[in-house]
Amino acid sequence: MSSLKNSPPAPPPAGPHLLSAPLAPEWKNLTPAQQSVLAPLREDWPKMVNARKLKWLEIANRYPKMSPLEQQRLQDRMREWARLTPEQRQAVRESFSAARKLPADKKQEKWQNYQQLADEEKIRLQSASSAPVRLQRLAPGLHAQINAGSHRPVIASKPLAAGSR
Repeated sequence: MSSLKNSPPAPPPAGPHLLSAPLAPEWKNLTPAQQSVLAPLREDWPKMVNARKLKWLEIANRYPKMSPLEQQRLQDRMREWARLTPEQRQAVRESFSAARKLPADKKQEKWQNYQQLADEEKIRLQSASSAPVRLQRLAPGLHAQINAGSHRPVIASKPLAAGSR
């Protein structure tokens, strides 16, 4: 028993978050290629949490293997994301999270409904703004603010009905 009293206390167990996630580098320590790919996020980089930085670095490292169309799409989406206010970003994250929680049958139903739209209606929906269609679906009402440069988000509770513009 006396050996237990004299032994130093065991160190606290290291959580998986401490061992599995390396620290993301500061902007100045990114490679020139990473800085080029992630340029739209430069201003936000110091404020990002480590996990988000690591995700963006993974994307930057996959970038050279992407098709030119995928590269352009990624750049466009990063620029759109960079233009969002923190409140708008949070709204998009929440909408995305809610969409991910939808049961597969509901997602399928929504996709089928979209597929049944006339081509003209699909084009109208896609060209309603320069914001990516994905952002429009995730956070209806934000796309108009993004284009207008609004810094006060006014989140619409549902998309505008066809013809109400």
